[in-house]
Amino acid sequence: MSMGPYDIERETTEIRLLRSIMELNARIMMAPTLEQRTLLRGTATILRMELLVLIHSIQIPDESDVAGLSPMIRGPGSN
Repeated sequence: MSMGPYDIERETTEIRLLRSIMELNARIMMAPTLEQRTLLRGTATILRMELLVLIHSIQIPDESDVAGLSPMIRGPGSN
């Protein structure tokens, strides 16, 4: 059961990483020392790189993928 407006169990890894980056950004703004801000920035940077890797790995269907689907699955009027 979700306690907030988001259902964490149904979120993708990409969404979770983005939320983590946003949380780290907020922590950076509140961190009292340069050393703490630097460590948080490093972690946020690594998470951002991981997020980009995941985003680049998301497949965008091409026409051969579409052609492999039956017209029944694509719906009426599909070519």
